[in-house]
Amino acid sequence: DLLVVSGQGFLEAGVYSCSFRAVTPNGTTGAEVANATAEWLNVSALACLSPSWSEVVKAIDLDITFDDALHNPLDSNPLLFSGAAGASRIQAAEHWITVSPRSSSAGAVDVNLTVTGSGFQHDLDYSCTWCATPQCSDGDYMEQAVAVVISAASLSCRPPLWLGDQEAFFFIEQSEVVFYQAFPGALGSTRMCHMPSGIALCSNGAVSSVNFTFGYAWTSLSLSSFAAVGVSDLAVAGAGFRSCQGGFTCDFGLNT
Repeated sequence: DLLVVSGQGFLEAGVYSCSFRAVTPNGTTGAEVANATAEWLNVSALACLSPSWSEVVKAIDLDITFDDALHNPLDSNPLLFSGAAGASRIQAAEHWITVSPRSSSAGAVDVNLTVTGSGFQHDLDYSCTWCATPQCSDGDYMEQAVAVVISAASLSCRPPLWLGDQEAFFFIEQSEVVFYQAFPGALGSTRMCHMPSGIALCSNGAVSSVNFTFGYAWTSLSLSSFAAVGVSDLAVAGAGFRSCQGGFTCDFGLNT
């Protein structure tokens, strides 16, 4: 992504750099992790490419430095920041976008689910979580499954045995609380940032879940015909059948 820095007095022949500095778990500025040349756009704007960011904490402090003889050597370097408090801190949005498919057998026998996103790391632990409510508060029925990191853009997990209603809410959790320091108001939460459009800012809380449906389906019958008089056992094959459901009924309609 191209980051545009607004200011004043930038020199067309000046040599500027964007310095990307890690934020420590306690919220202070740490060491420089990446550096990029800043392109002069006009006296009020510079542009530089965003870095590839693999730090666990996704908050980044940005400094603008110069390296030329055109500036007064007594000028502050990095340049002074005079914007709103905290506006020089940006985030590398590690997030999930969607899960596919959005429905599964309630019997834990369906296909694996694929979660797409950005920035997943092999050395961190993720889980797929289903909950009876979008808030997923203490006491709400929920199930979890380990999410395996396939790549930086993909996770995979098995659907669980679901004993709740057909409608559920799905989200991704990550084990490191510090992982969320980039997102205001999300400290102490392990619910991962959800960016459904791929463009909008990440959100947490109730809106970071998506609707998920658990179903019961039959796919085949052992006999396609049987004697009209007498009793024959028919075996129905499918997915999601559970003994705790209280019994199922075969309903035979008249085909005219």
